[in-house]
This record gives sequence, structure tokens and C-alpha cells, in this order.
Amino acid sequence: MENSFVDIQRQYDRLNFKSWCCNLFELNERLYIEQSISNKLYNNDNGYLLRSYFVVLWEIIYNGKKYLERQADKDEKHLFAIGNLIDELLGSINDDDYFMINYYRNCASHIFLTRYSPLNGKDSPKENNAQTTFYYKDGNDYNLTFGEILNKVEKVFGSKLGVYEEPKYKNKLICRLYPIIHKYNEEINEIEKNINETFNNHIWEQIVQKEC
Repeated sequence: MENSFVDIQRQYDRLNFKSWCCNLFELNERLYIEQSISNKLYNNDNGYLLRSYFVVLWEIIYNGKKYLERQADKDEKHLFAIGNLIDELLGSINDDDYFMINYYRNCASHIFLTRYSPLNGKDSPKENNAQTTFYYKDGNDYNLTFGEILNKVEKVFGSKLGVYEEPKYKNKLICRLYPIIHKYNEEINEIEKNINETFNNHIWEQIVQKEC
């Protein structure tokens, strides 16, 4: 019985992983269409689409990468394509971009951002030397204090507050990643199409053989 639950969970994880990849493909296309129509930078005008994009993107390049590394059949066509997608995305961003994608993901996912706040989870001031762990793309970790986190964000934006530079940064990042995600969306759609054609041909052969 226990093994059956494990197998069911693994099947669910596989379906959920593929579903999240589809979410990334859809958000990528919808943001591109909205940006093209409005001719605006990617900013709060894109609302939940933009927030959802960074949540899904981070999960794919962080937890999705770890998930793929655990799979024995990572050469299966779908997983192989998604593995290439993740590798190409990571190859197109630097460690600062990696940090900012995580930053935007957390901003979209949490009400209270204690990691980026001078207050801790108990609403008390943090100690000045309190540190938070972050990760480089290669998986190595580093620690930053609250002040160092702010300095890093401002450095990426190129300005003290980032009010004017942040939309430009987001725009450049998303535009850089769009063609990569779009390319693999088309590749996986082609894989699905071939699988469906093969399945339909098999069913038709069975019908003919049985003279239904």
C-alpha cells in the first residue's frame, strides 16, 4: 500500500511539474502580447501576470532544476527539452539576475517580507549583523545583512531608490528571456503533436484490425 502512495505521488509530481512549465509558457506569451499592445515597459500595469511570471520562473529554474536532476528518465523527450530550457535560461542570466528573480518571486508570494525587512518574524528589530542566506546560480551560498540586501538591489537597478530604473531592468530581463521560453514552447508543442498523432494512429490500427 505504501509503495502505491509513493507511485501516485511521483505521478502527481510529474504532472504538476509539466503544468508549471505550461504556466511559464502561457505567462511568457501573454506578457509579450500585453507589452506589444500597450507599448509599455513591464511594470505594475501588467499586474498579476507579471507577479505570477516571476513566481513560476523562479520555481522552474530553482526547484524545477533540482527535480530534473533526480529523474532517472531525464532523457525522455519532454524532460530533455525542459532541461535544455532551464540550462539556456540560466546561461542567459548572471548572478545578479538570479538574485532579482528570487527577490521578485518573494515579493509576489509573501505578505510580510522579513528577509528584506529590518523587522523579524516577531515584528521586532533585527540585530544589525543578522544575515540571510542566498544562492549563486551554481548552488553555492552567501550571506547578506539587511543593509547589504538593499545595497545589492539598488546596485542592480542603478539608482538609489530604483523608482525609474526598475521597470527598465524588468523589461530588459523579460525581453531577453522571452525568445528562449518561446522557442521551447514551440518545441514541446511539436513533441505533444507527434505523440498525439502516434497515439491516434495506434488506435486507428486497432480499430481496423478488429474490423470495428
